[in-house]
Amino acid sequence: MLIEASKRKVLLKTFSIEKDKGTGDLLKDEPYGTHLRWAKRGYIDAYHSGFPCATFSRLKFREVEGLPGPIRTKEEPYGRRSNTGREQQSCDDGTIMACRSINIADAVADKKTVTKVRPIATLENPPESDHPQHLSAWELPEMKEFTKKSGRRVALFNTCAYQNQTPVGHRHFKPQKFVGTLMGIEQLCKRCGCGEFATHDAIIGPQKSKESGRYPDEFCEAYAKLAIQHLILMGKEEYLKERMTKLGDTIRKRKAEVVEYNTLRRPSRSPLTRRRREAEEKTRRDADEDRSNSPARPAGHNSPPPMRLRSRSPRNKKAELKPNQDKGWVEGEGKYGSLKAQKSKAELRDPAEFVGGMRNPYETVVAMSNLLSLGIRVKAAWEAFYRQNKGATTVAEQYGTKECWKDNRLLQNWKGHLKKVLGANAPPAVKMTPRWGYVSPLDPEIFEAWVTRGNDPEVHVSDWIRRGAPLGIESPIPTAGIFPPAEANNMDYPGQQELEDAAGQLSKGHLTNYSSVQENTEEAKVELDRYRKAGFMVDVKKEVVTEEMKHGTISKLGLIIKHKAEGIKRRIILDLRRSGGNKKATLPEKLVLPRPRDFLNSIRCTPCNEPMVETKATLGSLQSSTSAMPSCHWPWRRGSCRTPWRRT
Repeated sequence: MLIEASKRKVLLKTFSIEKDKGTGDLLKDEPYGTHLRWAKRGYIDAYHSGFPCATFSRLKFREVEGLPGPIRTKEEPYGRRSNTGREQQSCDDGTIMACRSINIADAVADKKTVTKVRPIATLENPPESDHPQHLSAWELPEMKEFTKKSGRRVALFNTCAYQNQTPVGHRHFKPQKFVGTLMGIEQLCKRCGCGEFATHDAIIGPQKSKESGRYPDEFCEAYAKLAIQHLILMGKEEYLKERMTKLGDTIRKRKAEVVEYNTLRRPSRSPLTRRRREAEEKTRRDADEDRSNSPARPAGHNSPPPMRLRSRSPRNKKAELKPNQDKGWVEGEGKYGSLKAQKSKAELRDPAEFVGGMRNPYETVVAMSNLLSLGIRVKAAWEAFYRQNKGATTVAEQYGTKECWKDNRLLQNWKGHLKKVLGANAPPAVKMTPRWGYVSPLDPEIFEAWVTRGNDPEVHVSDWIRRGAPLGIESPIPTAGIFPPAEANNMDYPGQQELEDAAGQLSKGHLTNYSSVQENTEEAKVELDRYRKAGFMVDVKKEVVTEEMKHGTISKLGLIIKHKAEGIKRRIILDLRRSGGNKKATLPEKLVLPRPRDFLNSIRCTPCNEPMVETKATLGSLQSSTSAMPSCHWPWRRGSCRTPWRRT
C-alpha cells in the first residue's frame, strides 16, 4: 500500500497489528478500543482484517490419524460441547477476533456522512465448503449480517493464481474469499490455472498452514492498486464537497447582500441637490397654473400652446429605487454607512512583517528607529570593549576547531557592559531549578531589556529562555506577527485528531529503534553520552513513563554517521513524524525561511557607512556575482553615497 501510494503521489499512513510481529494483540483491549473509537469518529479511511482462520479451517474435518478434530460445527457455531477447556478457549478467541474485526469494519463502512464513495472495509477468510458440518467464518451470524448489507462486494480466488513466480509443485491451492466495500474488488477473482494434472504443495502441519495463509506479492500489488484508486476518488469527492460548500456559502452571502440592499432606503441627497429639485418642482407647478388660467383659444387659431418649462436635470436620469416603508435605512460597518468596510493600505499590516522579517531582516529593522539607535549603541560598546580586550574575538576565530576555548572572565565582563547599555535588570536572587535539571545558558534579562528598549515585536523570547519553548502540544505557541498565519488545509497537518499516545505504544510490546541505531549501538551511545553530559538528555525509568508520561509520545531513534577529515560526525534523529508527535502539535504560523537570493539581497542592503566588497557566492546550483555596484538603500542618503569600494 505504501509503495503504491508513493507512486500515485498519495499521502498515506498505515497501522499494522499482528501478534507474531510484536505490533499488538487483537485479544487485548488495546489497541482494539482505540481503533474502534477512531473508526466511529471517521478517522479511518481504509480497513482490512484477515483474522485467524484456525478454528474455522476446513482442514480440521480431514479424517487423518494424528490431526486435531473440529472444535465448532454448523449446529454448534460457538464451540462443541465435547471440547476440552483448551479447545474451547481457542474457539472463544477465534470468535472474539472475528467479531472485533466485524465491529471495526462496520464502523468504517457505515460512516455517518452523505457520500457516494464509501470508505474501504474488507474482511478475508477461506470460503464455505461442501462439507455438511464444516462451519466457515462467513457462516457466523455476525458475519452474515455484515455481508447482507448494501454495498458489499465479493471476490473469490485461489492462492496459486497469484503465485506465477513460484514453481508449480510449490504453489498452494488454498481458496480465499474477500468481502467488503472496495470498488472493483471483483477484479481480484481468479481460479487455479496450474493445469488439470498439476500438483500443489500439501498443507500439513502448522508451519505449512501458516505459509499458505500468507498473501502472495502479486495479490498484494493488485489489491493496493484498487485501494489507492478508491482512496483517490474519496479525496476528490471530499475536495469537491468542500468546494461546493464554500461556493454555496458565497452564493447565500451574496444573495443576502443583494436582498438587503434592495430593501434599504438610499441616503438623503446633498442640500444643493435638494434645493435644485425643489426649484424645478416649483417651476413646473407655476407653469401648470399659468396654462390652466390662460383663456381658451378660438377655433382655427394656430398659435402654439403655452411652452412648458423643461427642467435642467440631465436627460439620462438614473432610476431611483423605491424605498421600503416597513424598514428604514440600516447602516453598515463601512465608511459613511456603506455595507462593506473598506480598509486603507495604512490599516493593513505590512507583508514585510511576515516574509521580509525572516528573509531580509535588514529591510524590516531599517524601519524601526528604536532598534536602529539601540544597535548603534551596542556596536559602539562592542568596539570599545574590543579595543580594551584583544582576545575578545578568539572564539570566533577558532570556532569549529579543537583549539577553540571560551574565556569566561571576558564573557562575564562583556555581559556587564551589554547590560549597562541595555539597562537590563539584575537576575532574581532565587531561581527555581526545573525537575529534569536543565537550565538554559542564555541570559533572559539581556533579551528582555533588548526587546523592551528596542520595541521589538517578538516579546516571548525571554519567557522561552526561562521556562522552555512550547511545542504546541500541552502549551500553545504564542504569536507576535513574525511569520504569516498557517494555512488550515495543509497536508502535513490534517487537523485535530485523536492520535496514539505512549500508553498505546507500550501496549504493543517492546519498541525498537531504527536499524541505523541497532547496527551501530556503540556509535549511538557516544552521541547520546554527549547529550547527557551537556544536559540535553535525562535518563527516565520506564515506571515514570508509564505513570506520569502515558499521554506523551514515544519516537524511534535514527543515526547518521559521516566520516570527515577532522573525524567522525554523528547525528541522532528523533522521528516525531512517524510516531505522530508532529500531528499532536498545533503550529499557528507558517515558517518562512530565507532563500539563497535573500542572502544575496541582504548583503546588498549593507548600510552605507560600511565598505562594500564584491563577492562571488556559489549556493547549490545558484552562482551569482555582485560585480555591479548596488545602489544606496538608505532613503535619507540616496544619491549622496560616497562609500569607498574595493575589489577582492
